[in-house]
Amino acid sequence: MVSGACLIGDRKSTVVLTTGSVFVWDAQTLEHHVTTIPDSGAREKCSVPVGALTPNGSTAWWWCGGDVLALAVPSGKKREGLLLTVPPDGGGLVSLAAGRRAVCGCTGAGTVVLWAADAEEPGLRSPVRTVAFSHGVSVTRLAFLANGMFVAQQAGAQALWAFSEDEEEPPYSLYRGEEQAPAVSLQSYGCLLWLCTPRSVVHLSGLTAV
Repeated sequence: MVSGACLIGDRKSTVVLTTGSVFVWDAQTLEHHVTTIPDSGAREKCSVPVGALTPNGSTAWWWCGGDVLALAVPSGKKREGLLLTVPPDGGGLVSLAAGRRAVCGCTGAGTVVLWAADAEEPGLRSPVRTVAFSHGVSVTRLAFLANGMFVAQQAGAQALWAFSEDEEEPPYSLYRGEEQAPAVSLQSYGCLLWLCTPRSVVHLSGLTAV
């Protein structure tokens, strides 16, 4: 039985991240690999792991307490020595999104940070920058678009903000819904976004609601 799992994937692979293992299925052959992740001693505070898959599907990023690990896909093996350090006072991570050149993480305190994402170079990496949102905006979910933009879902609202993985420009408002209830899910594929609310699904194509 698998509990506390995070499911990510694309057309080539399906990856299930649990608190102590990674399962990777090849979408073509249905072959699968299982990797056990040694306990870092920090998992007692993490009941559900957080993960993200790079746009090319070659690397999965995994967090469940401690540092963020890089895992090769489809083998599921750890990329030894490559760790992303999480801000110590942010309450851990609640969301991850992987771009081509950056990995973006959202902490429990609503802070958004970026790390360099070259998975071929080992090393312990601290965040290269913190994304500053205006008006005290707190973030709860993240996604990545094929045009090089990260999208952040505002906590407690049906609002989306966008910012570049490369340029240090401030985030700009991308979408604000009319319903009062907060959104419950954010999904992306290519340049498409789906924002799920308690009563509807908002589809954004080319950064325009349709």
